[in-house]
Amino acid sequence: MKVALGFFGQPRIYQHYHSGRIIERIIDRYQADVYCHAWWSKEETNYSDAKGNTYSVGTDVDVGLEQLYSPKKLLIEPSIQLMDGDLVLDEVYMQHGKDYRRAKQCPSSPVYMSGLLSQKRLYALVDWEQYDWIIRWRYDADPEAFPDLTKLPCGKMYVLYEPSRCGIFSDSAHIIPSEFREMWNLYEYLDDYLDILFQPPPLAPPFNTLDPEHPHLWNAQRLGIVPNLVRLPPHEFNARILRTI
Repeated sequence: MKVALGFFGQPRIYQHYHSGRIIERIIDRYQADVYCHAWWSKEETNYSDAKGNTYSVGTDVDVGLEQLYSPKKLLIEPSIQLMDGDLVLDEVYMQHGKDYRRAKQCPSSPVYMSGLLSQKRLYALVDWEQYDWIIRWRYDADPEAFPDLTKLPCGKMYVLYEPSRCGIFSDSAHIIPSEFREMWNLYEYLDDYLDILFQPPPLAPPFNTLDPEHPHLWNAQRLGIVPNLVRLPPHEFNARILRTI
């Protein structure tokens, strides 16, 4: 069995805990190949998330990721410039030939959009055909429980047990077979989901946000894999998002 582990997004406080459980429970246990995409540059001093939390940026993130994980592929890019004063710039909404500027009206949309872009960059890094299971993971998620991959039935997508407005789907981490790879390519299809998000009343959904749980679930519906989504119980698959160290 071959396993890949893919990290994406802001490498928040990764160095304070990742050398423990994530290496023991995933990387070492399954001899997993690691793929990393990260937003980082030496000029950055802070990260901000969609909830308004601020994190200090570590030094030499490129060296740290290389030393911790010896990734098969590592792509680090300077954070996409989100703001000019109080104005959100268009750059984060116009990548890969897309124009998603109408998403500006959603709260915290630049932060969510940069996360979807990082996920798309990671999608392009992974050598999908080589693997039986591919694990998508946030840098700030601490694995409190992780399933035995040798016992998981094939052809399913496994998601965290985590309360969310979407019920079954948590965006923090998931385990997929290679045939479900387009789940990682959500940015490519986002325009269709903005159509859903911005429907006029009374068809409009009861939220106006780009929280990734919603479009990821819609993407699963588009791909026809919702019947194959499995939310494992918390004692089998659980992760805590770290806000402080």
